[in-house]
Amino acid sequence: DVRAALVPRGDSPLSVVAIQAVVLLIGLVLQTLRYERGRWALTAPVFYIGGLLAVLCTPWAGLCAFVLAWVLTSVAPNAQGFLVVQAMVAAIVAYWLNGLNLFLILGFVLGVVPVIFSLLMKKPLVVFSRRSMSAARGVSS
Repeated sequence: DVRAALVPRGDSPLSVVAIQAVVLLIGLVLQTLRYERGRWALTAPVFYIGGLLAVLCTPWAGLCAFVLAWVLTSVAPNAQGFLVVQAMVAAIVAYWLNGLNLFLILGFVLGVVPVIFSLLMKKPLVVFSRRSMSAARGVSS
């Protein structure tokens, strides 16, 4: 189990998990915030969160969440909806497989952090693509 390797045997595993959560949160913020052309943009770190959910909530829960969220993009057509659906499905499947634990809660919280940023900053999450950046610069493919 990958999660067993995350918590070393010691006196206070909760403090170790807290440090790991902070490191993951810093990585998530760096994946989400982008400074381009003199303004801040919020990108949806879909694959980063997919990887986090696969490690934190079990690989099956992460995979099911990613596939189901991808299938339901017609219901939730924007990045915010995609990330919320992905985090919720991962939490539900992980709860069904392993019960409630700290890693499930951490995975869910990290999964919705970009959506919370988007709501607080009143900016939409955008999906980063090289094609959209080339088109914005006037380069045709």
